[in-house]
Amino acid sequence: RTVLYTQLADEAFEPASMAKTLTAAVVFAAIANGTVSLDTPFTISEDAWRRGGGPSGRAAMFAELGSDVAIADLLRGLTIIAGNDAAIALSEGVAGSERAFAERMTDLATELGASNSRFTNATGQPEPGMRTTVRDMVVITTALIDAHPDLYAMFGEDQFSWNNIT
Repeated sequence: RTVLYTQLADEAFEPASMAKTLTAAVVFAAIANGTVSLDTPFTISEDAWRRGGGPSGRAAMFAELGSDVAIADLLRGLTIIAGNDAAIALSEGVAGSERAFAERMTDLATELGASNSRFTNATGQPEPGMRTTVRDMVVITTALIDAHPDLYAMFGEDQFSWNNIT
């Protein structure tokens, strides 16, 4: 791969929903190592529902409080809709808490060579200390595509229906 042009590639910024790319990468890695499968259900916690779901007024897949949702559906909610409820539910299911998951995100970013990034949550919502760079996001995305091309295909899907909402 060859870089043809860069501008401000190493300037730090808040990742916003681009953080969900790394959220997906951590979940894809958990699937690849057999910790979970696409069929594994995660329960939508009150935090995922309230802070990330419909009541939040932000991007959501509208998963119902207390419902069990398969990882495959949560990943589609994450990659197609950029659902914050999906991001939080995935983080809690994989790591026990969003904070612990965010540490895994930062560790994976560093492991991949994205050393100027730090993640504090799975959604990309602004928080002190959360940052990335364009160069780091290219490193993360390229690694995700190379390591998980079959799962990465979810990013190319253009429609997802959940809870009678498309």
